[in-house]
Amino acid sequence: MRRGSEGWVQACLGGANASSFNGASTCHPCCLPALHAVTQVLQLRRESLGPTHPAVATAMSNLATCLYGQGSCTEAAALYRSALAVRQEALGAEHPDVASCLNNLALCLTR
Repeated sequence: MRRGSEGWVQACLGGANASSFNGASTCHPCCLPALHAVTQVLQLRRESLGPTHPAVATAMSNLATCLYGQGSCTEAAALYRSALAVRQEALGAEHPDVASCLNNLALCLTR
């Protein structure tokens, strides 16, 4: 991870586990623009829609998927849990998006 880019990771994680993000060892340099873009989407959605909107949960899940793909399972799991909580509250426990998020969290935890 380039110096100075820790801020967007911390912002997207809301402080949770941000200090343990180790992008330098897990993130290929060509992936940083994608991670940055997904993080910007999350920040914009939080600012414009509020933290409990389902679109924010989607952005969290998308970022978690990127982090998971880079091997950052701890950070990905934290985001999947946050997305799951938002989706359960906003959509109800039986909604297909809740099941999808739960599945992604389970896959992340088995790695």
